[in-house]
Amino acid sequence: MISTNATNNQYLKIKQQIEEVFKKTDLIHVSINNRRNRIKEAPSKIVGIYDRFVCVEAKVNNYLEKFTINYNDLLTNNVIIKEL
Repeated sequence: MISTNATNNQYLKIKQQIEEVFKKTDLIHVSINNRRNRIKEAPSKIVGIYDRFVCVEAKVNNYLEKFTINYNDLLTNNVIIKEL
């Protein structure tokens, strides 16, 4: 139970940090390290902030992609948001 509470606290902290960034701008820069085609600092627009993930839109290879970033991926550095 301790690890669950610790994880929930980490998620809450990440959510609060993203909300602070969102108050200033809805544009963030996302790098994804867990794919074959790595994405580096793609300008992405925040479209939703939730308890365990954030939804973003980014133009990648001339396509508008919508995807979710799980907070666990941020904790493991599989996904990096430059502004955090």
